[in-house]
Amino acid sequence: MIKQLIVVPLYTLLWLWGFPWLVGWLLGLIQKIFGRLSPKSTYLRRRVFVTIWFVMTLFYLISNIFGIYGLYQIAFTPEFSRLITGLFIGCVIEFITVAVASLPLIGTVKDELYVFFNQS
Repeated sequence: MIKQLIVVPLYTLLWLWGFPWLVGWLLGLIQKIFGRLSPKSTYLRRRVFVTIWFVMTLFYLISNIFGIYGLYQIAFTPEFSRLITGLFIGCVIEFITVAVASLPLIGTVKDELYVFFNQS
């Protein structure tokens, strides 16, 4: 239980923030090599970061919902009670971690989705 409280949020935050940051950094490096740094390229990197972050957040939320739903399909027996409880707690901790990690970008995602759906 204590291990889940430390490990699950760490790897969730690492993937949720680290991977989009790495992609944005690589895109910035490529833009710098080709001499195309400008406010437009900064905006492009920001959009790429938010898009990857949004897709990964949806993946985490959907996988946790299916994970919790899948636990209800397993017959509850005393032998599996500890395993099922651990899996359920891991899904809930990951769900809470994604929700808390998503708070800083909710406004940005809302603006990006507004621009995406209102393009002519």
